Amino acid sequence: MDQTERLINAISDLLNSTSLIKQSTAGGTQKLTISSNIAQGSAQVCRGVLVVHSSDNAVYLQLGATADADDWLIPKNFPVPVPIDNCSKLHFYGTDADTIRILWRN
Repeated sequence: MDQTERLINAISDLLNSTSLIKQSTAGGTQKLTISSNIAQGSAQVCRGVLVVHSSDNAVYLQLGATADADDWLIPKNFPVPVPIDNCSKLHFYGTDADTIRILWRN
């Protein structure tokens, strides 16, 4: 296999992957309300999300495990991109009744 064929194969593999550079063909939103200080995204296969909250209270994010106040603090009113393959892996910790919004894409 020469260099040209390897390059064509590499580009083909990239375009068929879940790469973040590919255009999305679907997407949607989730609105989560913190209850008992925690919230978790619903099961939705994706390739990346934007996460935002507008609460004056602190909201923390953990990937793949229960979140607490030692995790990553999400800035208020600033959409944070997260490359992840399922919204259910997003775990939040904060104040009851606060709202988190997730914009996902495939």
